[in-house]
Amino acid sequence: MSILCRESEIPLYRQIADDITQKVNIGELKVGDKIASETDLSEFYEVSRMTVRQALNDLLRERVLVRKRGFGTFVAEHSVERTFHPDRVTGFFDEFSNENAVLKSIVTENALITPPKAIAELMNISETTPVCKLTRVRTLDGQPIVVDESYLDQSLWKYLDGTDFSEISLFEYLLEVIGERPNSSNISVRASAVPQNMAAYLKVSSGAPILNVEMVNKYSDGRVMQVGRLYCPEWLGIKFAIGR
Repeated sequence: MSILCRESEIPLYRQIADDITQKVNIGELKVGDKIASETDLSEFYEVSRMTVRQALNDLLRERVLVRKRGFGTFVAEHSVERTFHPDRVTGFFDEFSNENAVLKSIVTENALITPPKAIAELMNISETTPVCKLTRVRTLDGQPIVVDESYLDQSLWKYLDGTDFSEISLFEYLLEVIGERPNSSNISVRASAVPQNMAAYLKVSSGAPILNVEMVNKYSDGRVMQVGRLYCPEWLGIKFAIGR
């Protein structure tokens, strides 16, 4: 009997990918274990080999699995993790620049806007005070790993307007142009379903589980420099380093 739900809105290939990911997470499949062949998996899940191939391709992009030419497909040695540190505020390029991978940001919005009420409250400003909004899809070897919405103090607009953030760090750029990057941060994390407008960017099904990370990053004098909202697929590891 198939373990898949054929009445679900979640495509069968994604259900297979999620099932394999869960087996990795609970230790049923361990690092270095060889994954069954497409033929065996198609028989196990009672689907076509094409459906299985879609699932495996997703897991390869997500770095849950790795393919070794001539040997097969195996559970990858490590997952992609984003670490938050107790002694410094870091960003995408800070965290992943040591990975043997190509880092890139796809900028989908860079504008001066009227902030949503929740953002205005976090920044301690009136809802009529404009803020800069910079939205980027962060990719690692072409695979989207997070959608990053940044709301910044309007005084920074003259530096952000027209700047290409596809291959540079926002925080390092701010350090260069104003002599300061975020000094401290308040961070909250919660689980939710992916917003419909984010699903396509992350290449996940609408309503798929994600982690929302909200960062309130501050200047050295305590004023809010940036509010960051990160939309992370469930396979992206979030790690907090404690102590110095």
